Amino acid sequence: MKKLRYLVGILLLIPFATQAGSLCTFTTECYEDEPCQPTEFQLGFRAGTGGPNEMELVSDAETIGVAVGGTGEFAYLAGLTSTGFHVLTLTRSTGAARYTNHIGAGPQTVSYLGSCEVTE
Repeated sequence: MKKLRYLVGILLLIPFATQAGSLCTFTTECYEDEPCQPTEFQLGFRAGTGGPNEMELVSDAETIGVAVGGTGEFAYLAGLTSTGFHVLTLTRSTGAARYTNHIGAGPQTVSYLGSCEVTE
C-alpha cells in the first residue's frame, strides 16, 4: 500500500517529480482576514526521506516532510511541524499553486498564491 501511495504521488506531480526538485514562486500573500498583499515568497519541493515523508517542502525557515495525495489533476502535499500544518496544492496542467500554513501561535493562517515549475 505504501509503495502504491508513493507511486500515485509521483504520477500526480509529473512533470515536477521527475526532476531533482522544483521551485514555487508566490506573488500574493493573504494573512488571516487582512487584504492580500504582493510578495516574493519562494518554496521548493524535492524527493524526501521515504516513509511518511515522501517529499519535502523547503523554505528559508525550515524543511517540512510531507505526504502526497491527489486526483491526477491536483496534487496535495501536506506536513506537520512544530511551527504548524503546511499544505501545498498544485494544478498539474498549469502549475498554479497555493501554499497555506496554519500556525499554532494565535492560531493564525497565511496563504500564498503563485505557481510552481521544474528547476534544472
